Amino acid sequence: MLFHSRALSVPSPAGAMRRVWYKAGSTASIATVAKNGLRMPRVGVAGATGAVGDPSCVANEAGGECPGVNKGSSLVQMRAKTQKSSTQQYPHDLMTCNTSTAPLKTASMTEAQYDAIVASITGLINQLSATCTATNCDRADFMGCVLRMAGHDFMDYDPTTQTGGSDGCTSMVHADNAGLAACLYAGESGVSMAQAYQDHCGDVSLADFLVVAAEAVMSQSRVLANLSPVDFKSSFSYGRETATACPDAASRLPDPLRGCTAVSETFLTAMGLDWAGAAALMGVHTMGRARTENSGFHGWWSDPVNSGIFNNDYYISLMAKGWRPETAVGGTTVKSQWGRSDNGQDQSFAGHEMMLDTDMCLAYAHQGQPVDSQVHDCCAWVTFAVGGVRCGNKMQCCGPPGPVADCGNEDNPTGPAAAAVRSFGDDESFWLGEFLKAWELVTGNGFTDLIPLGSTTTPAPTPAPRSEEHTSELQSPLQS
Repeated sequence: MLFHSRALSVPSPAGAMRRVWYKAGSTASIATVAKNGLRMPRVGVAGATGAVGDPSCVANEAGGECPGVNKGSSLVQMRAKTQKSSTQQYPHDLMTCNTSTAPLKTASMTEAQYDAIVASITGLINQLSATCTATNCDRADFMGCVLRMAGHDFMDYDPTTQTGGSDGCTSMVHADNAGLAACLYAGESGVSMAQAYQDHCGDVSLADFLVVAAEAVMSQSRVLANLSPVDFKSSFSYGRETATACPDAASRLPDPLRGCTAVSETFLTAMGLDWAGAAALMGVHTMGRARTENSGFHGWWSDPVNSGIFNNDYYISLMAKGWRPETAVGGTTVKSQWGRSDNGQDQSFAGHEMMLDTDMCLAYAHQGQPVDSQVHDCCAWVTFAVGGVRCGNKMQCCGPPGPVADCGNEDNPTGPAAAAVRSFGDDESFWLGEFLKAWELVTGNGFTDLIPLGSTTTPAPTPAPRSEEHTSELQSPLQS
């Protein structure tokens, strides 16, 4: 998932493996899907591994400029500067600044500087193909990767030591971060954040830059879809200090196979959200997809088109579609997840839609516990419309093979954030408001002296690099 999809492979030095969410290849008949996709006798959970081709500007292998990229920031040049040593595992070492020494902490920042970063990220997005199909969706893949990078940065916050959070640091060689190198510096379909960073690295810390980059992709995705942008700038504050090393950070990322236990530990206890806030933040899963080669999971959280738009389709999908546990998709083994089961499902491998336990448990409970794909053989569906959409009756929502139990009460689902999921699906503006509150909280965790844009106050000087080496409307019956 955006934030918590466990990865099985790491980026190779020569070509980036993607950690974007799922890809595709073959098609499968209804019979094949019924046999291999929905809940059948369990098989071993093993994720496939394999490298994704390096989609860079191969015409410039001599070190020349990539088309449309500023001089000195081509992907070939980025690689030359970032592939120096296997010890360079942290973004601080990999995101080199060609023109000056990058500050660990932003001294001052104006609205114009914020807008300039947004423009740089938007420029990368506009270089990518606008075509989005089940097999190829470059913009969604890049934007989803940028969001995951920001999420994996802030989800490692440790409230006990007050380390981690949006400090621009995570171990890029950790299995859970497989694929993130693509959009960070190696090249996701020919572009990377390292290219955009060159125009700002002399003034803005990497920690602040990654937050603004994520805000840019969320807002710009809506502009490209002719929707109103999200005003992140009004609540943005700068002054995050970049950590130069964080050896234990990635180990704190949540494991989606642990469902709502993981959500509770990371989103509630560590990051300080409530269940509604956790559900609001999880809406980033509307963008991007899961890939077996990175995480062991496979599928889109939304359909391919919606996967490139920051909207509330994630919540509509959770409740307006039917879902059943699966450990294989079209004959390919995947980690235990939930596959779309209603009549509207795309039966091809490429177009497969899925949810993780950390998604499903927000809305559904079975036998008094949040649903668990490894334990509960049931169909999750509801009888009412969400966002004006519903899958139909049980046969239309759950499909073959054979009878299957309902995941809890289909008339009144009792997951710890069920009411929030339904409200967010019915009212996008309400969700966006709640998302902004959650986003501001989690991207500010661990920093006590952040400064609003345009302020004349200067952050307190930092003597040493920040490094972990040194250091009721939305209530539901199961909410704790």
